[in-house]
Amino acid sequence: MTSTEYSEVEERISIASQRQLIWWRFKRHKIALIATSIVIAFYLVVIFADFLATGNPSDSEAFRGLMPIQRLHFFDGLKPDMHVCAVSGERDFKTFKRVYETDCDNKIDVRFLAKGYGYRLFRIYSNRQAPYRNVRFFP
Repeated sequence: MTSTEYSEVEERISIASQRQLIWWRFKRHKIALIATSIVIAFYLVVIFADFLATGNPSDSEAFRGLMPIQRLHFFDGLKPDMHVCAVSGERDFKTFKRVYETDCDNKIDVRFLAKGYGYRLFRIYSNRQAPYRNVRFFP
């Protein structure tokens, strides 16, 4: 680096605000940039949790908590068809454990961006249908 280039860099640093100095230092730290992007991704998941959720948070299906993981099938023979096999569970009266059996004759389709439960996003967007459209609350 020549003396003129050095003096230009020195002058640029001397005029820079505290915020610019911190940002220049932060940009050089790669792990900090990766960690910041992960934290931002976490915050986005929190903000859009209703949109990303797979089920209604007020519904309880505790009995499905002990089910084994279902295998996702991408093909039905040679035809591309994403589905899971239906699962039924029964109590084994000898061991009192719940035993699950898969029934691949009964297939459950897996869809992307399928219609789910109703939610409101920032009180601006709502995918809820008006359930009481023709009901009069005060006769």
